[in-house]
Amino acid sequence: MYTQLILENLEKMESLISGILSYSNLDQNKMQEYNINTLDLVNDIIKLMPLPESIEIKVNQNLPTIVANKYRINQVFQNLLENAIRSIDKEKGIIEIGTTENKDSWEFYIKDNGKGIDKKHFHKIFELFQSINNCDKNLGIGLSLVKKVIQFYNGKIWLESEVSKGTTFYFTIPKKTSKA
Repeated sequence: MYTQLILENLEKMESLISGILSYSNLDQNKMQEYNINTLDLVNDIIKLMPLPESIEIKVNQNLPTIVANKYRINQVFQNLLENAIRSIDKEKGIIEIGTTENKDSWEFYIKDNGKGIDKKHFHKIFELFQSINNCDKNLGIGLSLVKKVIQFYNGKIWLESEVSKGTTFYFTIPKKTSKA
């Protein structure tokens, strides 16, 4: 009994340390940037995720190629997808991933039909170590990491949500995202 509790706490601590290290290393400009086919990236992430059979993910086949660091962009999509999956409280979950082309940027969205987020929590969800759920597995690092990556590329992130209906996270990545 105590052994299992110790193991669970060790896993939690390892995740916390890993998350803190990822968060703190984002400002380093030494990471190589190159063309990333976001459609391939998203499909690869989905293949590796444990996905309940009750959830369907629809991916727009016109996701663009962007210039960025693959590791950083992977963190954005993976964290937003994991949050969407965890939020599904319906018998049939649907997650949609798509994009809109703007003049100077790509506007991505990840939409779910989950439990939604009350507007009073919007300001809190992007803060480090903040979580609106009291789930032991939620460390409050994922969305702050996503925000930091998006800001690193001079993009923006925001959300629209309605309780019991679902949430859509939007973020932009400038078309010319070269960092010196």
